[in-house]
Order: sequence, then C-alpha cells, then structure tokens
Amino acid sequence: MEIEELKNMWQQYDRKLNNLEKLNKRLIMETISKKPKRNLSWIQVKIIYAIIATPLIYIIVFPHFFTIGNIDWQMIVGGILSIAVLIILMYFYIKGFITLIGIKVNDDTIVESFQRVCNYKSIITRRQKYLWISYPILLVGIVLIYRKTLTFDTRGFLFMTALLVFLYVVGYAKFRYQQNEIKVLEKELKELKEYLQS
Repeated sequence: MEIEELKNMWQQYDRKLNNLEKLNKRLIMETISKKPKRNLSWIQVKIIYAIIATPLIYIIVFPHFFTIGNIDWQMIVGGILSIAVLIILMYFYIKGFITLIGIKVNDDTIVESFQRVCNYKSIITRRQKYLWISYPILLVGIVLIYRKTLTFDTRGFLFMTALLVFLYVVGYAKFRYQQNEIKVLEKELKELKEYLQS
C-alpha cells in the first residue's frame, strides 16, 4: 500500500513538474518573442506612415499648380512623371507591408521566417535601385510643374542639383537604416527559433 501511495504521489509531482515546465517554456517563449514582434510591428507602422505620408506630401506640394489656368502640356507631363514616381513608391511600400504581415513570429518555421524576411529585403533593395532612376524623373516632373516660378540660371541649377543630392542622401540613409533593422530582426528571429528547437 505504501508503494502504491508513493507511486501516486510521484505521478502527481511528475504531472505538476511537467505543467510547470510547460508554463515556464511558454513564459520564456512569450518573453523572447516580444522583441521580434515589437520590431516587426514598428517596421509595419513606419510603412503605414510612408503609405499615408507620401501622397499627402504630393497633395501639399502640388495642389495650387493644378488650377485650370495653369494646365498645359508641360504641366500634364510633369504631373504624369511625378505621379509615376508616386505609384512606384506606393507599389514597393504596399508590397513590403504585405510581405511583413506574412511573418508569423511564433508559428513559422525558421526557414519560412527567413524566407519572408529575405523577400522583404529584396523589395527594399529593388526599391532603392528604382529610386536611383526615379529621383531624376521626379525632379524633371517638379521642374515642369514649377517651370513658371523657377529661374533657370546658376542659382536655379544649383538648387536643383542640391535637391537631387539631398534626395539621394536621404534615400541612401533610409536604405541603410532599413537594412540594419532587418539585420536586427533576423538576429532576434534566429534566437527565437534556436530556443524553439532546443
């Protein structure tokens, strides 16, 4: 009888220990997964901000030049060029956002997570390549839209050159920052997956 009681007690303690171990693992998992989830959410928020802010910048910068009296072929071409750059930007922002939404921090395998992060990285790299071409197109569009207010002398030329250099510097700095964000996200996902496999 004593042996049976000891067996029952041992089984109860074993179940409690297993439950505590599962609870402990779940708590550790939640703690470890908070960082990549937070970083992923922050990147998504910034993309949503870019999706909203980019068209707003266009609306703020260009509206008074699209009055009936100002419309001519140069204005139309400038508007088409500027809107084409906007469409390209929006395409890459939306595609990147959809890719990031597909990352399920706790549910994906390490291969799936890294594949989606690599897809996002390639979207950013392609966007950067298109921006090297898009910035001069945008500048031509701005010149065509603002042609009546711009002066085409040395000062105007220097302003346009400075604007183009500024766009390239800001674009490259943003690209480098996003690459660093991706490296941090990859590192955190790797730590999480290593814990899951242990």
